[in-house]
Amino acid sequence: MKHQRRRPTRLIAGILGGALALSASPLIGVQAAGAADPLPPLANPIANGAFCDDAPTTNPFTDLGGETASTRQVIICLVATKVTTGTTATTYSPGGTVTRRQMAVFVKRLADLANAQETGSFELAPLPAYNGVTGYPDVKHGEPGAVEIGQLTRAKIIAGFPDGTFRPNAPVSRRQMAAFVNNLQKFLSGGTALSTDKDFFDDDAGDSGEANLNALAAVGIFQGDGQGRVFPGGPLLRRQMANILLRYAQVLQNAVVIESPFAPPSNATLAVTPRTALTRELAVEPSAADDRLYRASGLQAGVTYTIQLFPAANIQGTTTRVFTEDGTTDTADDGSVAADITVVKGATVVGADDNTTAQPLDGVITFTVDGSAMESIAPVVFRDADADGKLDLKADNAPIADEPFGVGAVTQYLPPEAASTTGSFTVTAISAERDAFVSGGATYYLDTNDTYRYAGTAITKNQFNSMLSVGDSGTVTYSADPAGVSVFNITTDDVDATATPSIAIVDDGPGTTIDDARISYTRAPTNSPGVTYSLLRATVADDGVDNLCGTLDDVMPVDGAFATVAATQAAGAAGVFVFSDNDLAPGCYTYRIRATSPVSLEAEDSAIPLGEASPGPDTNPPISMFAKRTTNAGTADFDAGDVITLVFVETMAPPSATTSIQLQDGDLTRGEITNGVNATFSLNTDPVVTGEPGSPTRPAGTVLTITLTAAPNTTPSATCPLCSPLLAPGVQAPADVVASSGVTDSSGNAWFLDTSDVTVE
Repeated sequence: MKHQRRRPTRLIAGILGGALALSASPLIGVQAAGAADPLPPLANPIANGAFCDDAPTTNPFTDLGGETASTRQVIICLVATKVTTGTTATTYSPGGTVTRRQMAVFVKRLADLANAQETGSFELAPLPAYNGVTGYPDVKHGEPGAVEIGQLTRAKIIAGFPDGTFRPNAPVSRRQMAAFVNNLQKFLSGGTALSTDKDFFDDDAGDSGEANLNALAAVGIFQGDGQGRVFPGGPLLRRQMANILLRYAQVLQNAVVIESPFAPPSNATLAVTPRTALTRELAVEPSAADDRLYRASGLQAGVTYTIQLFPAANIQGTTTRVFTEDGTTDTADDGSVAADITVVKGATVVGADDNTTAQPLDGVITFTVDGSAMESIAPVVFRDADADGKLDLKADNAPIADEPFGVGAVTQYLPPEAASTTGSFTVTAISAERDAFVSGGATYYLDTNDTYRYAGTAITKNQFNSMLSVGDSGTVTYSADPAGVSVFNITTDDVDATATPSIAIVDDGPGTTIDDARISYTRAPTNSPGVTYSLLRATVADDGVDNLCGTLDDVMPVDGAFATVAATQAAGAAGVFVFSDNDLAPGCYTYRIRATSPVSLEAEDSAIPLGEASPGPDTNPPISMFAKRTTNAGTADFDAGDVITLVFVETMAPPSATTSIQLQDGDLTRGEITNGVNATFSLNTDPVVTGEPGSPTRPAGTVLTITLTAAPNTTPSATCPLCSPLLAPGVQAPADVVASSGVTDSSGNAWFLDTSDVTVE
């Protein structure tokens, strides 16, 4: 089966340049005199608008007086990021050497910082979790830097010496530093290291670090001594370390991969009142009680902000906000909304409209929005830097805002209630919170005393709600009096399955081969929660010419070739669920999602992109999707009789006699739970129903049950050097799984805690 695994978006080394103005330090200088190729300018992290712009400038150290102003500023900036600290509270020791242990800690923190500052334009790879193994005989578990060295070794960012040692206390050489940074670049980008065909230095010919030194010089990170020398085997000083790490951060910022942690908040803070659902009586327009009052805070004094109303559908995401682009203009599409901004800072707006401008008072702007039709509306407050009246988006990237902004909560306005009448309806919108639907610019409310039918056959109110969706049509005899009896009859049940599914080829089932399809689907927004969905699969006949699935010369399947491969299921409250199609034979496949009305059984199919896969070894670390104390012996502490259930996305290896996990609670008490010592670990051998929402049945080998026979051990030990009761003697819920040993999938890959559900309540 052909397979193309999804990887983090790769950085293209050629676009990572854009270095800025020159500064000076012992590794920086003017144009190299004897180098074959001219050096590019430095990636300058302290320039205006650069990574360290708006960073603290107060110098806490007494030993930076001999440094250049630029190096001093870089050191203060790096300390502010918490990538490094001083050697004491008042000294930095800029001329001190950096050990390999220290460098591993710095690089690990820089990787975490880059992931935390992602712009959303690129997906950086997070570091693998520490599995308790450092990989070197001279780096013991529990020693300072052991976690960082273990993580970076797993990520292939650092490596040891030919004799298998790491030599953590040895000084870092410049060639090693270049390798660390370029390996970090390769890992974060999903496989693309920096490279160049230029040769910038005279003293590294044939050196093992030559390629990395030249690659980093090409983007303005290394510049040597200004005389064509880079001293590849020389030690790295703490001032040089600070410059190199922040120049790499600047390279990532230049490529719009990360944002500066010191930049002003990109989101204005918006709070919305009222937050409760409107009553039926307040739904009729016009009514001041139906207005929404917004409050934008955290704004800069003396700055004019634009307030603009957007269709909620044009703003996606909750953490990273993605806007619909207005054509190709690199601005956000504010669409058309049936609402007005009527009051700003207590004053009535003359000529009410869907956008206006205002300056904050004490950092706050209040404004009122009034709607007149069924439409989901979200206000956006943004700093319009170029005064074009539009929220600017970043060019050549995902439609992410390029100006500070804030988004208010979505609200929905209903048109006036329908008059008492007999006629027909076609559903254009549904308001579940008000138990109503909209047709022809009027709102129809559903009461428990009304009569409900499908094609003339009596159904319950719950059945009616379960099949009601946008596009349904029928007849109605409506009574505007809540005490009266309305008759609703659906004659056409329109089921929608047009939402776009996504597919990934993974190892979800038994064995060590990547031969399972995982299809994620979000319930179509026009469907009611009662609509059920099933997965259908068909084989694609690859013509064998290009050896690619789904190209135009392949023979696509006809409708009759699709067969159901996954049990029908209902979407949860959030409308999101996952299908798995496991143990596929080699070949090309395409899928459909079928949505079916629970009452009329009418259905609609949604085609899904082709899954391309090829069998191969499983190197993906397993993740858990559910972690919970499913049995509580009666106290807040974890103790004898408690049962912890962990549900994994793939088949796990049976626990060994030494398998363990470590829990850490909110007061930082850490305790270890070990199989056969204070608990018994067991893996399900048959399908089992878990305590997850909806209680799905999980296949054999995916549910790890931990039954405590005693409280977790909080005494430091060789396997848990960080165990400590700290502020309280027992480990209390909720607690996070912060480390594990021996929890692996059937291929031996260790549990990946970073992206797992690990909070045990």
